[in-house]
Amino acid sequence: MMVKDWHHLVDTFNGVALLTVAAAPVAVLVVCVLAFRRRTGAQPWRTSVAEVGMIYGTVPDGPATFRRHIENRIQAGNTTSP
Repeated sequence: MMVKDWHHLVDTFNGVALLTVAAAPVAVLVVCVLAFRRRTGAQPWRTSVAEVGMIYGTVPDGPATFRRHIENRIQAGNTTSP
């Protein structure tokens, strides 16, 4: 897969999938650190997985969606902020 710049990597399905897989070890590490620091809670692992999963599951789609929204507004001639 040839990538010219970061925009092409983030705007394609393959790029988003690649970034998601590349970020998985970091997410697992964050879950482990959070759970270790919360040893006194009722369910530290479950809480840590839920919190990291909310962020890990939504962040990869954000830049591509935001960029498409901006491009659509520019094509429509609406460049003012909402």
